[in-house]
Amino acid sequence: MVPESGGSATSGQVYVPRIPISFGNSSMGLFDAGSARRLAGGIFRAYGLELETGVEFDDALVHARLDGADHVRKLGFKLSGLAGNREMHDSGRSEPASTALDTVERAALEQGGWKLHVADMKNYPLMDGDQFTPTLAYLAGVIEFLNSVTDGPDVDLRPVLMGVRQGFPVPALRTLGLEGVTRAGDGDEFALSRGQTITLHFNSPGSPSPSLHERGRGWYEPLSGDLGRGGPLSTVGRISVLQLPVQLGWYAPGAKPEPLHGTLKQPREAGLAPLVIETRSELVFTPSSFDAARPFELTLELQPGKYIWKNSLDISALQP
Repeated sequence: MVPESGGSATSGQVYVPRIPISFGNSSMGLFDAGSARRLAGGIFRAYGLELETGVEFDDALVHARLDGADHVRKLGFKLSGLAGNREMHDSGRSEPASTALDTVERAALEQGGWKLHVADMKNYPLMDGDQFTPTLAYLAGVIEFLNSVTDGPDVDLRPVLMGVRQGFPVPALRTLGLEGVTRAGDGDEFALSRGQTITLHFNSPGSPSPSLHERGRGWYEPLSGDLGRGGPLSTVGRISVLQLPVQLGWYAPGAKPEPLHGTLKQPREAGLAPLVIETRSELVFTPSSFDAARPFELTLELQPGKYIWKNSLDISALQP
């Protein structure tokens, strides 16, 4: 996810997803803008705003419609554009002049005291059927906007966007002493003929320091060398994303592989039970109490099947 440039000073940040194309038919048009608008409205209400939907302006200066607005506080949002036909590479259609919010109309509203979050739905492609990623990018901008214009407690979703990650090195597959391992393909793909349990320890004495990477044009690029004495970066106080160092391998069409099963555990202060997070997915949302800068362990319970072993456990971070 990356910030979109050129936003209004009163509009808050707008984030757009960068999703690399896996295959030539990855593009499936645009995301579900209707669902995104409903979720944005729900977030406005969660921040205590009296939201009206489909708010029309029709005066000498403004002929437009906002998706949602609080008239008393003069706060609103608009996801511009109309859905197309949900076909490959479909970028949607422009709204008619009666509902579109152009730059002149937007400036007039803002001069009248309105603060608006405005994004364009053409920036939110639907890739490989993944509705979650573009919707999350859009809502992260809405939340950041509301953080800036309301007095409620701030919610920071920037780490969840995985724009910057710290990669914690993991042992090479051949050093783990696994039984029943066969190579299923090139690179780090392997197969297990029997179930195995792997426990990895991080931030223990002598552990290698993580490296910091930033999302570039579709892929992660080094942001710096090893964090060394200054790292790893703390994640306390923010929801973050952890990506396991293992993922399911390629399966034949119709096959039903066993899901991943991982358990993240971190000791806490005296008197408090350890923090324990279980997952059956490659991606894990960690609570704000998890601290990537303190010792923790990850246990992976792998069933017989095909897997891909990666060279790091990745945890999202904010750029220092």
